[in-house]
Amino acid sequence: MSYESQTSGIIDHAFLENLYEGLNGNGITSGGVVTATGSDRVLTYTAVEGIASGVRFQANSSTVTLDAGDASNPRMDMIVWDKTAGAVAVVKGTATAESSSQTRPPLGTLDDNDLILAVAYVPTNASVILDANIFDRRVEPALQKGADITAASTLTLVDGLSFDITGATGITAIATAPEGRVVRFQFDSTPTLTHHGTNLILQSASNFKASAGDVLWFESLGAGKWREVNRHLATSASTLPVILNNIRDNYALLCLVDGLSDSGAAAGEAAGIGLSVQVDGSGAVDSSGLRGGAWIQATNTTANSQSLLRTPGTVATGDRNPHLSAILTTDAGGSEMKAQGWGFLDDSVVSSFTTTTRHGAMFRQVTTGALFAKTGNGSNEETTSLSGSHTLGSAGVFEVLTVDNGVTWLFRIAGTQVASHTSQIPTVTTQMYVVLGIENNTTTDVRMTDIDLIVAYQDRT
Repeated sequence: MSYESQTSGIIDHAFLENLYEGLNGNGITSGGVVTATGSDRVLTYTAVEGIASGVRFQANSSTVTLDAGDASNPRMDMIVWDKTAGAVAVVKGTATAESSSQTRPPLGTLDDNDLILAVAYVPTNASVILDANIFDRRVEPALQKGADITAASTLTLVDGLSFDITGATGITAIATAPEGRVVRFQFDSTPTLTHHGTNLILQSASNFKASAGDVLWFESLGAGKWREVNRHLATSASTLPVILNNIRDNYALLCLVDGLSDSGAAAGEAAGIGLSVQVDGSGAVDSSGLRGGAWIQATNTTANSQSLLRTPGTVATGDRNPHLSAILTTDAGGSEMKAQGWGFLDDSVVSSFTTTTRHGAMFRQVTTGALFAKTGNGSNEETTSLSGSHTLGSAGVFEVLTVDNGVTWLFRIAGTQVASHTSQIPTVTTQMYVVLGIENNTTTDVRMTDIDLIVAYQDRT
């Protein structure tokens, strides 16, 4: 998120206000990328999350439409997060003649606490807006650093939004703060945070023992109630020892593969613990010649061939907080790709990855498209593009999980939350498979490689 100068001799007052908001801990934390279709005045923005007036907000991807260009002069419009409306909106600028001292018209007025996503240059008589006329103006929140807080049974907050937590005393609560306030804790020692279903809601509904350098984000629900909304660990949360350490007596292990060892596996052959191989057409699961892990592919013998790893039964339900982690390298995608994906689904064929009539929560990529986070409720689906978070054809550490009994589904890449879905989600009692699969669209190989870890677990009850 950077400022690209578009004026000569002036700095827009609205932009200064936007910077000021960032210095005061408000701004865009993820998403909110604005692009033009190039064929009309419709602008598209990606799913956006941020902090406005100290309160966390989020919105799904959608579009806004700019008014036609003025008949005599150009103007600059702002695409903003409108805090009052709780939505992305357009602030129309005033059409103004350009001059040698001002090479772009001035921006309009930015209301208090609103945040700029982008500005759009609207030429005279414009009926089409091009990407070249869209300028990114997102500002990240500075998260004002407060004084260090000593670990205690109840953490007492001071002025600021970001705090170092010193000492190792166990933490069971956080003092009352206004609803919606978001705080960041970086731990300098090893205190244990105790999960509470109302007052201190932690991911996976389990206690958390911090390590030096771990960072947790919490959102106030008011009245002394707090919910963890993000977690970044100093060491990867998806290494096998860390994951297995989290699977305690109150968790049920659904499947575990630490580097597949099947070579040319046939349909139904075991793969690790709790996964079987399903091959149709000319699919294959193999590990020959690879050092990083196995591969799973649909080969060039037959189009519409699939290769799938899945649990033998529908073992996962949203009301038991299932959690899947996978380390793998995705296929680069192309016209030869029908679909690749991994996560939770109530069917065990790859062709169901692309339908809207299944229940599930998974990472999915189709043909030439980007990788998406996808949830479905059996009749509709919600998708979030992850083009800015993962480059197809590269390695990644992926997690699909819910921590509130299926109300919200979270997607992470390399420990960073990249999507959060609360609509078009699987019914919490729907039974789902753990799946990882790929299918070709032509007679060209498609494959995911270096599958080094697949592990899934959920609450026992």
